[in-house]
Amino acid sequence: MPIQPDVHIWQILLSACNIHGHVELGRVAASKLLEIHPENESAYILLSNLYASAGMWNAVGRLRKEMKEKTLRKEPGSSWIQVGRKSHTFFVNDTSHPQSKEIYEELIRLYKQVIVSLEPEQDGASLLTMVLAA
Repeated sequence: MPIQPDVHIWQILLSACNIHGHVELGRVAASKLLEIHPENESAYILLSNLYASAGMWNAVGRLRKEMKEKTLRKEPGSSWIQVGRKSHTFFVNDTSHPQSKEIYEELIRLYKQVIVSLEPEQDGASLLTMVLAA
């Protein structure tokens, strides 16, 4: 390789292996990533997800146990938005907002509207369903 792969390169490769189901190459990428950055919880999560999608449940269990022993934990996903001069932070499954019930109801309504508008044979429909169900 013309450049020396760093944490980002190995993580991108591991993510691609996760998307495309390449278990063996994913193991190599995770191994290289963890050599450089042993406490990278994302490597464990991505490899665990890759094993799970391949039905390798014993490997998933071993990785989760190893994470627990090392007290590694994936932080919940978050997003930020700035409206005017005020910043707002959102976390996965966040219910701290006083109107969170109404917000989630609206999201469900919009989700259903998008699903109805997609034809069942379109790849986008199954992809959207998988993403939102996760």
